[in-house]
Amino acid sequence: MTGIGNAATLKLALERLDETASGSALDTTVHALAEIRRLVAEVLMDIETPKDGDRRRDMRMAQTAISTVRKDGALVDCVITDLSVGGALIDADADLEIQSEIEVDVPRAGPVRARVIGRSPEGLHIAFLDPTEAQRKAILDGFTALLWK
Repeated sequence: MTGIGNAATLKLALERLDETASGSALDTTVHALAEIRRLVAEVLMDIETPKDGDRRRDMRMAQTAISTVRKDGALVDCVITDLSVGGALIDADADLEIQSEIEVDVPRAGPVRARVIGRSPEGLHIAFLDPTEAQRKAILDGFTALLWK
């Protein structure tokens, strides 16, 4: 299959998200997208997919989004450098401990509760805690907007 065919397959899968009516259908669609991750990687190098040994199960997209983190009422500026429906990589000028619960303002999705699960030279690795269906869809819609702009 050519890159153009792969892009068309991806576009159809992403368009199905707009037709999704329930949370379980959205989860099914998200996992279907994960199954075509090799197609995505061939077409769009900005999307990274989980590698062997990687605990992430969702596709993620490199991006630069100015945002904020809230911890115990304090608001701190941050930059989201990598985003998926399950979490993000952020760079924040805050001393956040591993396992800290925070709230991150995710573009299009609004404030999402998260937990700091790791720290690396790239930044803080966070996992979203129970994002709503609307927040998950907003993140995926953001992927679509970045892919087709």
